[in-house]
Amino acid sequence: MLFRSIDQAYFIKRYLGNIGGIALRNKIRSRLKKITDDILDNYDKVTILAHSFGSVVGTDFLADYRSQKTLNYMA
Repeated sequence: MLFRSIDQAYFIKRYLGNIGGIALRNKIRSRLKKITDDILDNYDKVTILAHSFGSVVGTDFLADYRSQKTLNYMA
């Protein structure tokens, strides 16, 4: 359990500090953008549900995301 907490803390540090070869935050944002764009191509209205640290990632991503379609967010 201790090592899992350490791994999570390290991931959060890397994400928030945008550390890594291809910065982790940028890599995650890129993946989320591709997925979100693909989903919005097929639907007119989408709801994104985030929990725990996913709400940090989701809020960070959606702060800069722009779309002409309706996108709801629940964190």
